[in-house]
Amino acid sequence: MSSHAVRGTEMGLKVRSGESLTEEEFSLAQSIVCRYTRQLAAHFRQVAISENPALQAAAAVFSGR
Repeated sequence: MSSHAVRGTEMGLKVRSGESLTEEEFSLAQSIVCRYTRQLAAHFRQVAISENPALQAAAAVFSGR
């Protein structure tokens, strides 16, 4: 959702700058993340595979490439 993208980006920039999230922002971040677990899992899986040659080899075997 576009509202999630906007608020998520705002909170991400806030955390990256060294600020802490308020309790309300943290709660909102949790609710947003819960809606995108599959996409996040796929993203972090792909990052892990791209950074680790052993995982690349295993992925190639199991994906049929």
